Amino acid sequence: MNLFLVSLLSLCLGIELLFVSILISLFFPQHLDPLIAQLFDVYRQNVIPERDAFFYRLFIFIVIFIFTLLMVFRKHYSSSQGLRGLKQFTFLEAFVVSAQVFCAFKLLLFRQIVFLHTYYFFLGFSILSKIFWPEIRRWIDQMDQRLKDDFGCVRISPWIRWLFIPVIIAIVWVPDYQGAVARMFIGEQFHHMDYFLMPPGLAHISGNIIGVDNLSRYGIGAPVFISEIAQRLLGGFTYENALLVMMAIAIVYYLIWYWTFRRFFGGTILAVIGILISIRLQLFHEETFPFAFTYPQVT
Repeated sequence: MNLFLVSLLSLCLGIELLFVSILISLFFPQHLDPLIAQLFDVYRQNVIPERDAFFYRLFIFIVIFIFTLLMVFRKHYSSSQGLRGLKQFTFLEAFVVSAQVFCAFKLLLFRQIVFLHTYYFFLGFSILSKIFWPEIRRWIDQMDQRLKDDFGCVRISPWIRWLFIPVIIAIVWVPDYQGAVARMFIGEQFHHMDYFLMPPGLAHISGNIIGVDNLSRYGIGAPVFISEIAQRLLGGFTYENALLVMMAIAIVYYLIWYWTFRRFFGGTILAVIGILISIRLQLFHEETFPFAFTYPQVT
């Protein structure tokens, strides 16, 4: 457990420091190769091989350095209280870094200034959380103890523990899956399913090698996995069966996280809150209009 937390924390801190390094580097413009400027007009600021290689090496060095420091001073979190604090800090850092990565990706994709401002907000929050970590940890412990001691939470927790499982299924499952597939034909939504999943999946079950014989734009794993399950368990790789498999995978995914959250938080209430937030952020957001599985690469 200690090694896992230390590795995860080293990775998160490495990503965060990498972003900060890239921000600092923007104050020192680098000369662009004329060919790159001509071929990649929109993204020319992001295509600098020398700079990319430098930041790649810097990221590896930062992660290894932080991991080494944490292992050298591991005696400070070897006790139960120290391990608890390490777990809390790692969880908070993982949340903040995930938000920063999301903002960076959206900024690169859509070029909207709101994502840059949101990134600055999370960066500032990260700095403040490290400065005032003792106070934040004390507040987390108080809230955790309050949830455990609260009579209502303790009383309803066993009921929620099992009743929340069908709630997850009901939220994710689309009963009229045939109508959902038909809805993909309306507007411009259909080509996402038709481009991302179905052609490489059909190529795979036909005996072709994805990435060699046929193009798979969004990777190899999902088309192979979904097409195999649909072909073997549902009798054929059709659009309806592919959607059924995706919904089943999403349900299993959230059930696993629900179990993990319960083990991590040591209770049911926080696990339920975490799953509801995850479903809201991952499935039901503006890019999945009109329903959650419209764009497979988004959900």
